[in-house]
Amino acid sequence: MLSTFVADAKFAIRQLRRSPGFAVSTILTLAFGIGATTAIFTLVDGILLRPLPFPDPDRLIAIDTMQSPPGAPTDQLYTDWAIASSYPNFFDWQRQNHTFESIASYQENARLFAKANGDGAQVISCGRVSANLFSTLGVRPELGRTFTPEEEQPGHRVVILSHELWVSLFGASPSVIGQTVRVSDEPSIVVGVMPAGFHYPVNQPAYFWATYTANAEGKFPLTSRRDDDELQIVGRLKPHVSVEQARADLNTVQRQLAQQYPENRSRSAVLIQPLLKEQVGGSRDVLLLCSLRLEWFY
Repeated sequence: MLSTFVADAKFAIRQLRRSPGFAVSTILTLAFGIGATTAIFTLVDGILLRPLPFPDPDRLIAIDTMQSPPGAPTDQLYTDWAIASSYPNFFDWQRQNHTFESIASYQENARLFAKANGDGAQVISCGRVSANLFSTLGVRPELGRTFTPEEEQPGHRVVILSHELWVSLFGASPSVIGQTVRVSDEPSIVVGVMPAGFHYPVNQPAYFWATYTANAEGKFPLTSRRDDDELQIVGRLKPHVSVEQARADLNTVQRQLAQQYPENRSRSAVLIQPLLKEQVGGSRDVLLLCSLRLEWFY
């Protein structure tokens, strides 16, 4: 067996010496194939095979408003009709549902962030969130605390830092809690730091989070506008409640809101799906296709 292998290896080397161009292309092709296969299967392991990094992730549900075209039958809804949701609808879902342990909101943003003296100024991704977002996900801060319901009200300016921002800008100092930072040149107080590895949304992580207090201020605040759809909604199901039960529950609520408010006339239903599917659904489909093609090719 060994002698056969040695003979084959010597023959292969002689052939490669006779055709150096072919040898180079062969090596590059193998290197590319091995690298691409390794990268794809690393992503497949991280996105296709592992659940969301939250407690009981199968109970986390993404909720979207369904906006149907004029004249469309209400019993035939398509996922591409899904849009973000308004604050008033979000508040009504929180109050009127019977199947969720909690329902939280997230609004993607980018803001200028800096220390109180202006050091480290940079425009970074962030999120305006309801105070219960972190408890809904089931995650506790590494330092400090999460937001309180009172901090959703006008006049409050508080932030929670990601672990990455805490390390890069504050040197992982525990004294960061209580410090003043500047968000879009307005002072805010740091009340917490999330643990390493925590990201939300998981497909486009934020570097810090603030409450939606700024959206509750002014003469016509966004929190009062039922026709302004900007929120991504996540809910945690009560134990032993199915997705189908939650869908029926919230659709009943939304049908009533569609009858009650003119802004909701074309929004008589909601799309409910597992949070994992909503957060990485497109990436999962692409990666699955790529992995199958690589497996067939190699």
